[in-house]
Amino acid sequence: KTTAFAKPGAALPEVIEAISHFKQAWTDFADTHEERRDGLQHAYIVTNPYSADERDKLNSVNGSEAYHVRHRHHHPILRDILYKQGLYDLLFLDLDGNCIYSVHKGIDFATNFAASGNGQWKDSGLGKAFRRALQSPDDVAVEDWAAYGPAGGKEASFLATGIRQAGTLIGVFAVELPTAAKPNDYGASGAHLQKLIDQYEENHNLLVDGNSPERRLAGGSEIAATTSQAGKSLLAAVQQSWNKLKVPLQEVVA
Repeated sequence: KTTAFAKPGAALPEVIEAISHFKQAWTDFADTHEERRDGLQHAYIVTNPYSADERDKLNSVNGSEAYHVRHRHHHPILRDILYKQGLYDLLFLDLDGNCIYSVHKGIDFATNFAASGNGQWKDSGLGKAFRRALQSPDDVAVEDWAAYGPAGGKEASFLATGIRQAGTLIGVFAVELPTAAKPNDYGASGAHLQKLIDQYEENHNLLVDGNSPERRLAGGSEIAATTSQAGKSLLAAVQQSWNKLKVPLQEVVA
């Protein structure tokens, strides 16, 4: 679900309208990139009343600048898209590599990711995804999990693709994936492994429950509890094997 969203997400009318508005508001906010970065980070990060993990809750800041006006309108809409898609962050970058908007408002917000720029994280996964999206804007650039400075060195993965308005490339749409989407040594995400664990234990408990003669399954069929000695011995052996596998699986999920 999360990895398939980048291309259709960039084509959403509300996304195209939002980046168009933010591009102009970014330019009008101050005369230089440094002033824009410092001013916007101060407003949305430094003085943000919410904790670092909840900065996205801030819809409005004091000020009549066009950026703040646009933010009040577009941010709740974009945040709702983020939540519905189960993403960690959704970001807009202009063609010069400036991160002109971020739902999450990490410390990468308002910094620059152009190869020729002096942005602190231009060589990160987001910087690489941005540049690949510029080169092939109609494709989705995928940057695999790697340490990311703004995340405190924790691993992050990014998808990026071009945003077009009436056929003209106007920016780059990027998403940062949630950690639950990260594959592991078992070739599956932590969320998928947790589902596997839950499903096994639910079915196992259904079989070994001898307190009632029958249990009804979700599909409406019935199954008798296993009460014979042979059945109990078999289930005990299965449970022993499962316990050996479950520990490493839970470590991966955690």
